[in-house]
Amino acid sequence: MVYVATAQAGGSGGSNNRSRVVFSKGDAVAFKPKAASGEASSDWILGEVAQVLGEGKSRRYKVLDIEPDDQSKQKEYRSSASSMIAITPESQAGTLRAWEAGKVVLALYPNTTTFYKAEVHSMHADGRVNLKFEGENDSTTLQQVERRFVIEYRA
Repeated sequence: MVYVATAQAGGSGGSNNRSRVVFSKGDAVAFKPKAASGEASSDWILGEVAQVLGEGKSRRYKVLDIEPDDQSKQKEYRSSASSMIAITPESQAGTLRAWEAGKVVLALYPNTTTFYKAEVHSMHADGRVNLKFEGENDSTTLQQVERRFVIEYRA
C-alpha cells in the first residue's frame, strides 16, 4: 500500500513541493539505482519493495530488481522514496487517467524490466498505450504497453 502525504506548494513549510510517498513491503515500483562512481546514471527499472528500513526522513527501502527469466540473478538495492515511483496494482489499473498524445513519459519496454523515455501516440479503450520509444530506429514503430507501466517522466 502506497501512502501519499502532500506538501503544500508555495507554503511556508519549506521548499519541498513534491508529495512525500511512503511505500510498503510488496509494492511494485520503478526505481533508479544509484550509479557506480564515475558511471553515467542508470536506467529506471521495475522492482518490488522487500523491506522498509527506518522511519521518517531517514526511511529507506530495500528493493529487489525483478528479473522474471532468472531468479538467481535477482539483485537487491537500497533506495529512498525520491528515487522510486509507485506502480499502480493491476486491480486498480482501471482507475488511471488517460495520457494525452505527445506527452513524454517513462514506460516499461516490452519484454524487459527497464523503463525508457517514450512519447505517447494514443490510448486504447482497454487501457493499453501506444508509444514511440526514444532511440527506436524506425520512426513509425509503435509499442503497446499496459497503462499501469506508463508513468510520469523523470530524468
